[in-house]
Amino acid sequence: MLLETPRLTLSPTGPLDRDFFFALQSDPSVMAFVANNRTEAMIEDKFQQACLPWDKTAPQWLSLVVREKASNSPIGLHGFRCNWAHRQAELGFLFAPAFQGQGYAKEATLAIIALARDLGFHKLAAVVTSGNTPSAGLLEKCGFEREGVLKEHFLLNGRWHDDWHYGLLLGQ
Repeated sequence: MLLETPRLTLSPTGPLDRDFFFALQSDPSVMAFVANNRTEAMIEDKFQQACLPWDKTAPQWLSLVVREKASNSPIGLHGFRCNWAHRQAELGFLFAPAFQGQGYAKEATLAIIALARDLGFHKLAAVVTSGNTPSAGLLEKCGFEREGVLKEHFLLNGRWHDDWHYGLLLGQ
């Protein structure tokens, strides 16, 4: 599976992406709204899961490496976790700090939305930790609507945060 946009390619995560995957998952600024500090073993487990063959009927993440076409450099991770019985998937993304704020995440997200629609999904969902206004803004620019807030639902680095829940109906 290969997705292309004017500036990007998105392809399945593979063994050669290990260093980039670890760099993103270890970067405190990237993970600030995502997870507590992860051990190397935890990141390795996530990486191994990301490299598994993907099937939309399995409840695993489709993990795609986002590369800038001009340099062929990896700049982010994008994808979704499926709940095929309900034709829904949860969107998730991480981008290297040097490539944030340049429209790459929006371009990649629109490609992922198109893929989900083509695969027959009915809805995409996303959960954003309160305070992560760049991610919330990106989702809204891509047509997602905030559907609700779960108060103090996520414990991150010793502090409770609200979860902002977003959804996008795909018209299936």
